[in-house]
Amino acid sequence: MENFETQNVDKNIKENRKLKRKVKRLRMWIGIGCVASLLVGVVFGNMNRLNVPTRSSSMHSKLEEGLNIMTQNWYFAHEIDDVRTRLEDEALRGMTTNEEDPHTTYMSQKEMEDFFSYLNRSFVGIGVHYSATEDGLRVVQRVFKDSPAEKAGVLAGDIIHAVDGVVVANLSNQEITNMVRGEAGSVVHIDFLRNGKTVSFSITRQEIHATVFGEVRDDFGYLQIAQFGETTAKEVRLYLEEFASQNVSKLLIDLRDDGGGYLEALTGIANCLLPSNEVYFTRMYADGSVDKAYTKGKEVTGFDKIVILVNENTASASEALTLCLMEQRDDVTVVGKKTYGKGTVQVTLPFNDGSALKYTNSKWASPNGVCINGEGITPDIEVDLPDIMNTTYKRMEEGEVVEVDTVSEYALMANVSLKYLGYDVKREDSYFDESLMNALNAYKKDHGFVEDGLLDEATYTSIVSSFVHALRSNKDNDTQYAKAVEVLHG
Repeated sequence: MENFETQNVDKNIKENRKLKRKVKRLRMWIGIGCVASLLVGVVFGNMNRLNVPTRSSSMHSKLEEGLNIMTQNWYFAHEIDDVRTRLEDEALRGMTTNEEDPHTTYMSQKEMEDFFSYLNRSFVGIGVHYSATEDGLRVVQRVFKDSPAEKAGVLAGDIIHAVDGVVVANLSNQEITNMVRGEAGSVVHIDFLRNGKTVSFSITRQEIHATVFGEVRDDFGYLQIAQFGETTAKEVRLYLEEFASQNVSKLLIDLRDDGGGYLEALTGIANCLLPSNEVYFTRMYADGSVDKAYTKGKEVTGFDKIVILVNENTASASEALTLCLMEQRDDVTVVGKKTYGKGTVQVTLPFNDGSALKYTNSKWASPNGVCINGEGITPDIEVDLPDIMNTTYKRMEEGEVVEVDTVSEYALMANVSLKYLGYDVKREDSYFDESLMNALNAYKKDHGFVEDGLLDEATYTSIVSSFVHALRSNKDNDTQYAKAVEVLHG
């Protein structure tokens, strides 16, 4: 399988590098058997160009000897379950660690499963995306359309407090995710904190496809593509056809934070937005050969103005889509920040134990031959987000209290949040003055807290929840989006 690497996978690679360094002496193949089969899906590549090397089942004597020594004579071998598999995994991790290519990596069976789950954004759950703040609060950033969570009444800005009665404050993101997900048709009970109160929902889990979101806003179609997964092209086509059926001629495609994905998704989306037989990308191999990929599908017509939103996390396949539309259409404007700049293609070859080697086998370029690897795409119109959208805050522990005439990070967050929420505070720094105390009491009165002038954990958490919810709900804060809409209407 060939794929555009994603940002999250890059992070996993970095996390594994410490482990890889332990086994630099074994940076060669250790025979693990023949490749079980090629994965069918190709990410940003052409399956017909793939030449799979034959790997012998016999080991090189040097590697065999080294492995035997480590499994039989190494002092710590007896402390490790299945030490041979562990050493084989580490050898392959070491072999794929290099300064030239951070996107080539070895993945265990579990990492492979997580990788494809991430690319496809398909899972059984409730349909929310949340992020952990620096202080550990799990704040819902988005509720997926038509998801169980949306139907239950979950809102962006809600803070996950407890899952099936277990408070999540000290749990890892993976632990929380494992608790929220489960079998389709099963029920999970979740308590959220919202505006100082606890709201509880019993939500029936179902399969979630969360790569695309779309809706008609005023006189234009808004299409957000979060990832280029297996179902993305189909989802995009359905939304575009819905827009066209409503005679919507303006289109805003939001590719911010889209780290890429499958070639098939890029191909399918290009087929929707370009006429047949148009080049949508070119691919360059180490032997000097070049392939050009052409659209073949049915274009969804009727759009005469397109704005594409990008940022520093727009990468790989989403960059390829941006470039091909910029070059092959004369009605496209790109707004936002300079993109990530990933212009390589990876091939994923699985082993019979479910693990896989993912390596770079080519570079890609735009239809006109523009390479953006390490460079990114500079938007036609560059727009920054306001500082308040990047506000970070520290978690307040239970039992902590901040009072007037003190300085703290909690007072800073309270000043910023309450001012944004419309309360009369005079400062935007970390000093707890009398105006903050009065605003705090006013907030407490509005939300049923005791008006004691103290900033405690419960009140602070409530303020943070109210702030995030108001921030995310107000599209005026998204200056990049606002500029895109302005361009559409210009």
